[in-house]
Amino acid sequence: IPSLSYHVVRWCFLRLMGVVLFTAFVSYWCQAMGLIGSDGIMPATHYLERIDTALTQNPSLNWLDFPSFFLLIGASDPLIHAACALGTLASLFVVFGIATRLSLLFLWLNYLSFFTVSGPFLGYQWDILLLEVSLIAFLYAPGTLKEKLNHHTEPPKSIEWLLRLVLFKLIISSGLVKLNSGDPTWQDLTALDYHFWTQ
Repeated sequence: IPSLSYHVVRWCFLRLMGVVLFTAFVSYWCQAMGLIGSDGIMPATHYLERIDTALTQNPSLNWLDFPSFFLLIGASDPLIHAACALGTLASLFVVFGIATRLSLLFLWLNYLSFFTVSGPFLGYQWDILLLEVSLIAFLYAPGTLKEKLNHHTEPPKSIEWLLRLVLFKLIISSGLVKLNSGDPTWQDLTALDYHFWTQ
């Protein structure tokens, strides 16, 4: 039955998305104090002060240019720990199918907030990809309080196509980056002789 198979794929995708987000939050939590804590390499409180100055001096800027709830609540060490803990907890909600859509929305906002105040530490392509896929997963998730595998609602086709588009963009951009790198082994495709051994 097509609707059942799509539902099973969505159910598995969302559980695995929860695992990825759990890993991301736990991993960042272990590093947060050394990176953006008050004694870290780039304290988030200093960055927020610079944002506040920019917002004051430049009327064309607004808080949407710096999307982070840390602008509203501050970025003290306890608040950073609390945001990491809540992200970890919400990702477990996704893993267990509890308020999946609401949890994914919170996780996206939470990771976006860290992304904004973490400068070079969360500015990599996989962080952007995690934000993109988290937002699409929020749209893809059923709106039920407790998700069940035997609940046979088919996910929206438009969101399925958004997921396919993100996957297409990832594969194409990964290939183009390699081909445009100037490395002759990628340009003549001999890198493929050993590339897969390293993946």
